Amino acid sequence: MDPAAMQATATSSTSSDVPIQRQRPAAQKSACLGCRDTKQKCSRGRPWCKVRGVAPKGCHANIQSCPSGGENREVQRHHRVDEIQQEESLLHAAIQDEASHEPPSVEPSNTSYHEEPINAVHDRIYAPLQIVAATVDCSDVTQWPHTIGSGMEATNQRSDFSSRGRVPHAGGFSKFRGRNRFSSYFQTSVAICSDWEELASQAPEGTLQIRPSIHDPLASRLLDDNDVAHAFELFFRLRNPFVGLLDPALHTPQYVYSASFTLFSVICALGCALSTEPRNRLLYPTLTAVADANIRWSMAMSVKSVETVQALLLFAYWGPAHEKQRDDPYWLRLSHAIQLARELDIGRSQVVQERATLYEAMSQELRERFMRNMERTWLYVFIADKSFGITTGRAMCFSWKEIPSDASTWWQKPSAAPHDRMICGIVEMRVTVVKALECRKHGNKDRIEITRWQRDAFKTLSNIRKQRCEGHECSPTLALPVLAFYIDYALLLVNTHAAGDLISLGLDEILPDVSSISQQSADIAMRLIDLILSNLTLVELKSGFHNCQLVMMCHAVTEILNTVRRGARPDLIQTASVKVRALSNHLQNVASTLPISSWAQIYADIAQVLVQKLDTMAAKHLETFPENGWVNFVPDDTLCTDWWSSVGGGHTDLMDWVDLEGIGGMEDAMV
Repeated sequence: MDPAAMQATATSSTSSDVPIQRQRPAAQKSACLGCRDTKQKCSRGRPWCKVRGVAPKGCHANIQSCPSGGENREVQRHHRVDEIQQEESLLHAAIQDEASHEPPSVEPSNTSYHEEPINAVHDRIYAPLQIVAATVDCSDVTQWPHTIGSGMEATNQRSDFSSRGRVPHAGGFSKFRGRNRFSSYFQTSVAICSDWEELASQAPEGTLQIRPSIHDPLASRLLDDNDVAHAFELFFRLRNPFVGLLDPALHTPQYVYSASFTLFSVICALGCALSTEPRNRLLYPTLTAVADANIRWSMAMSVKSVETVQALLLFAYWGPAHEKQRDDPYWLRLSHAIQLARELDIGRSQVVQERATLYEAMSQELRERFMRNMERTWLYVFIADKSFGITTGRAMCFSWKEIPSDASTWWQKPSAAPHDRMICGIVEMRVTVVKALECRKHGNKDRIEITRWQRDAFKTLSNIRKQRCEGHECSPTLALPVLAFYIDYALLLVNTHAAGDLISLGLDEILPDVSSISQQSADIAMRLIDLILSNLTLVELKSGFHNCQLVMMCHAVTEILNTVRRGARPDLIQTASVKVRALSNHLQNVASTLPISSWAQIYADIAQVLVQKLDTMAAKHLETFPENGWVNFVPDDTLCTDWWSSVGGGHTDLMDWVDLEGIGGMEDAMV
């Protein structure tokens, strides 16, 4: 047959029979770009293959002749670009047509995150997952770096894949499932999920399960409503004032039980520990086991709620003590609480307001308290991280830069809880201490620089104590003694670091400076002990001290021992002996009212050991004390050298900085 006739026959058959257009061409010299990029077999039947036609590579209908291999490469490149543009336009039209038949996607939030500070853009870490999500989310590939720098936030990201192409997988391209599949995958907004919701959705065959009949004291019938009310009353009266984490007006038994059975079980256990009734003492180990199991389950199931963060913090402060301090999993709970608070993004006022608007049935007052509950939790995550980091020596992971700039005046806002002023004062004090320690770390370690650093930090903290704790008769007085306790210990901590740095120099001329700082530390330590023993508020709340505060008390005693060891006057030694013995008796009385597994039991015994050590050193120094004083200074101070080094980072055991040498060991001292 004539070639022209063959061509005419093929043309007529193609125009008369439309389905023939979807058949695979008889001969293909190369695959289309889409199939070639994904290394798949090209059938020329998919929508993105239509742009190619059946012409050989580099040839079009409007081109009269194909250029040879080496004559006109530039023309070939231009034609190639035209093909890609045509392919993208057809692909975009196909996706738009397919998207019109799909259910409407969730509308993106109107929240704009371009309001963040300019410095935050430069401090952002560009995570690979965010880069991938931004690249997929942006229709113009040339603009994706700008998208990451300005709009990629972890909370209100909603991906609109209406202009995206198909996503290849092992079996070929999915049928335009990328829009829904990737929008749900890359949507990183965190929805609050309570433990009740997680409990209701747990699979029967799951490996991590908790039985609904024993997940809280009420369901397991360990406590009734009256017992729960009594436990809540004890907790909020004796323990909550030392942290101020929960709002008594908001966290009623009914509200807490409906919000989180984990937090509910923790409050019941911690409140039951304060009861002197024999039945509650017998129930306390069981209630503690239930609370601990709920916490472990919530951590394993990734329950995301503010109440979970609060339960972790409270149990880290007042949970039962372990045989050894290094076996205490407080660091695991604390780190989980910090990361969970960041995931919930409760440190941003805009996010807090958005979540408060979801509770339309609430009154305006309850909504305000709900918002402050989240803001208070964020502040106390910072406080807990610094408290445990300073007292135990573990590295701290919550930066003071994450605290809102108006944290110092947050207590002046409406619907403030009675202890919010104390929290603001602790935050201001902790930020000051952390900044001072950073300056100490990067400053020169000579005598002049160390003494200047100690003088400036001490003056700043003293001004905070004067402004916060004195001359405010109209403010809530219940929390001010607790705040004064924290600030006094911060002053003691600054002097501890300064004395340790001076001693490490090993110079004779530093002796007067160390003597002055030691005398100042002893005065602060005795003032702190007087505050604990004589303040009516702290005496009434004596059963509520948590583990970090008990460590601070024992550290104050060790500073008095250091002053005596370095050589102190007889009147100071006698006064210090009386105060330290009174503190030991006070802690013994506190321990007698608490379960045997409480932290007060451990630190009451440690206080007895320190009393015996002080008596031994006092007797030795009073016999050989010269008239001029300070001659018996011992520069090689082993009592807290290990503690000084441990504050900078790493793990420390309490026995590392409480020197028990010379009194027969701890077991003999206990006897």
